[in-house]
Amino acid sequence: MSDQEALVERIYEAAIVPELWPGVLHDIARLAGCFGGIIFTTTARGITRWTGSDEGKRFFDAFLANRAA
Repeated sequence: MSDQEALVERIYEAAIVPELWPGVLHDIARLAGCFGGIIFTTTARGITRWTGSDEGKRFFDAFLANRAA
């Protein structure tokens, strides 16, 4: 199994075990050459839930703290 195939399996697993998302997002970001990753859900009223890699969490926390209300 290739590294990419293993990552796809981990994505499916994280859909069932949400605690796995930070590590999966970290690996996706690394594969894409990014500094971090986040995943979130939203409604018309705003972001309802989110998580991310350690780097992504720092970025998104700052974004949420500085956005217009």
